[in-house]
Amino acid sequence: MAEKPKNKALVERDACVGCEYCVNWCPVPECLWMEGGEQVSGSLPMLHVNLETCIGCKLCEQNCPYDAIHIYKLNPDEIERFKPDDGIIPLPYHKL
Repeated sequence: MAEKPKNKALVERDACVGCEYCVNWCPVPECLWMEGGEQVSGSLPMLHVNLETCIGCKLCEQNCPYDAIHIYKLNPDEIERFKPDDGIIPLPYHKL
């Protein structure tokens, strides 16, 4: 029997500004974290998602002031595809 799709958060790389607001809303410890960015070059840290622990509650999506996080129903193969990039996608999922 095939596994049902699960709700998971994915982050649009070019929309996320690294404000960390969403991290405060996530009820799952260490599910969302900021990483990367360098003050010297002026690049911002990037939000990462632990797709193993994300429960798809939508709190990060609802509270992101930049509309950079979206919850998608993903099947197990899709979840595995996004794990190496910690849930970061270059475009909205429907455009991939």
